[in-house]
Amino acid sequence: MWAMQANLEHALERDALTGCYNRRAFMRLIRGDVPVSSGALLFVDIDHFKKINDRHGHIVGDKVLVAVVEAMREVLKGQGQIYRIGGEEFALLMPNTPIELAAMIAERMRRHTSQQAMPVEAGEADREAQGTLRTTVTASIGVEKFSSGEEIEAALSRADNHLYRAKQAGRDRVMSSMSATYDGPARSETSRFSRERPEDHSADRESVLR
Repeated sequence: MWAMQANLEHALERDALTGCYNRRAFMRLIRGDVPVSSGALLFVDIDHFKKINDRHGHIVGDKVLVAVVEAMREVLKGQGQIYRIGGEEFALLMPNTPIELAAMIAERMRRHTSQQAMPVEAGEADREAQGTLRTTVTASIGVEKFSSGEEIEAALSRADNHLYRAKQAGRDRVMSSMSATYDGPARSETSRFSRERPEDHSADRESVLR
């Protein structure tokens, strides 16, 4: 019975599509149920994901999500944990990792993700003209450090601000507290993670992140 309960709890904290940890597991971190060592936090958002779903369909969208997670795993090499906290949003927790190293890993992750060419279904005219079509996927990443004495939610809010800057600056890039000063608009929210459902987005974030 103990083994069955453990297996059930494990399944409840995994994303069925990608196999990474889900929002439920991440909320345990936010509540402080799980001890976390100091390190770095990456906030990853797939660029123009809504357009991918609208143009190619949700089946292709699901394939893109799986491919992006696999690309992140290939770069992480088991040195961090991946949480899917929204539709196309992921938080990566990297304990005992300096922010300088985390930013370098994030940049390798960004490049590796952009190299994943996804096959998509094409219409008859497109097939005749171009053969099998492929779509390029990019991601924007915010990087922030955190200490074991602070709340994960505070670090994620800072990483979210860096992600917002990356989107405003043109997407497909990494931003952190070490990045060059950005003169665009700042995020107005202090925290949206403990109160927001995965499908909830503010109007300003919808216009920027999509």
